[in-house]
Amino acid sequence: MKLIKKDELHTAKWSGGSTTEIMIYPPEASYVGRQFEWRVSIATIEEEQTIFTKLKGFNRQTMVLEGTLKLNYLEQSSVNLTPYEQTIYQGDWKTTSEGVATNLNLITGPAISSMMKAEFFQTDYMNYPLSCIKDQNKEVHHLFIALEPFEVGGSLNSFLDKGDSLYLNENDILIDNDEIKLYSQTDSIQFIYIRFVNAL
Repeated sequence: MKLIKKDELHTAKWSGGSTTEIMIYPPEASYVGRQFEWRVSIATIEEEQTIFTKLKGFNRQTMVLEGTLKLNYLEQSSVNLTPYEQTIYQGDWKTTSEGVATNLNLITGPAISSMMKAEFFQTDYMNYPLSCIKDQNKEVHHLFIALEPFEVGGSLNSFLDKGDSLYLNENDILIDNDEIKLYSQTDSIQFIYIRFVNAL
């Protein structure tokens, strides 16, 4: 288990705005050297038109968090995204964007399958089911990114402020019935849930 505080993350500039790496796996991996299995980051796009970096051998998944974004692929197809809509595309495609936005980006290697979804619940308490794969030949990773403050109860016992993240893998799942207990001081629990599965 790892609690990742928003204020401790590093932000760097890129040609179209800024990017903040939330997590890379394995932890000692290098994005620059392209030696990683998966990476999660938040990027701001501050220019009306940008060109995305090509990432040969990787898949990409982009979810808009704020603003609107149009992605153009291979100069022949495109997709329009509003908040919490997402798209999946190959890293080596020539991809350009139109619009000013903040987006959440997953980059995964060929052995990794991923799933990302925005969750909104009008409640102050819930048991959230984890889709664990009980298979010795698969390695499963979970990441929660808080859209509003909430608390994780039980043995995990963590408080996430807005923008904080909580990482779990199968060795951390000490929860009955593959569920985690979520609490909020308001009547709203909101987060992005991401799951990575590596077929070892």
